[in-house]
Amino acid sequence: MKTSLPLGTRVRFTTCEERYPCFIVPEGSTGTVTDVSEHCMWIKIDQDIPGLSDSPEWHGEMSWSSDDEKLLPCPFEAIP
Repeated sequence: MKTSLPLGTRVRFTTCEERYPCFIVPEGSTGTVTDVSEHCMWIKIDQDIPGLSDSPEWHGEMSWSSDDEKLLPCPFEAIP
């Protein structure tokens, strides 16, 4: 993955990230990188987001994969 950040990195979403029909992460949302592999990175979102925070499938985390990178610009940036 080109957009691979170390575990524990804090991020802010610079654009809205839509995962239709499950949830939308609004621009300005923040989170923490919780898992990184060769092809995927997971981010635990700080805010309560309907469809994400209350989903047993997502557990308040969203993934960003190498397939996403091929189609979309990265929707988040590292913050201090």
